[in-house]
Amino acid sequence: MAKTLKVKFKTKVGDLMWVNIQEGGVDQSLAKDGSKMQKVASVQFADDSQELKDMQAQLNTIWEQFRVDKNIKQKAPKSNGIKQNKDKETKEPNGTSSVIFKTSATFDGKDIVVPIYNAKGEKVTLLDRIGNGSRGVIHGEAALYEFAGTYGITLYLKGIQLVELKPYEDGIDADDLSALYPDSFGETFEPQQVEAAPNL
Repeated sequence: MAKTLKVKFKTKVGDLMWVNIQEGGVDQSLAKDGSKMQKVASVQFADDSQELKDMQAQLNTIWEQFRVDKNIKQKAPKSNGIKQNKDKETKEPNGTSSVIFKTSATFDGKDIVVPIYNAKGEKVTLLDRIGNGSRGVIHGEAALYEFAGTYGITLYLKGIQLVELKPYEDGIDADDLSALYPDSFGETFEPQQVEAAPNL
């Protein structure tokens, strides 16, 4: 029987940051030549939060499972998907960490759609992109990786469950025209046909 080297993993509710799941994804290649197009999302927590401690403990348990399955002698993973954030100016830790997920933008030439769910577990369609500071949970998989004889954990993005949406702001200074156009849409997103809560 094949040994499982990936397991389901989801975050606690936290601040969603740098969510780029639009069609085509975002260029993650070092050369910025379009050779590594991915869809990415992260959720941020305070370093001293219980939520972050619980997820770190869960990933440690997953790592120990991988060590047994693969007979890995390395005691700790090179990385596990959690990255401590730093102040842009001082480069010192700013007291928060991000749990970072990614997936390829396409498979077999077709765009990979990352599903979005509301707090009730219903699949939704967004009229806006997810902005920084939105609240939610990221669903995915924790998978073992190996590079040059060193092992670690990568977190693969499978879905996002929104609790609170803050639409992405692109710098446009838009005015409130709802009084002039009362029949226009004002909702940020609306449920599609209700589906079962995600089993990701």
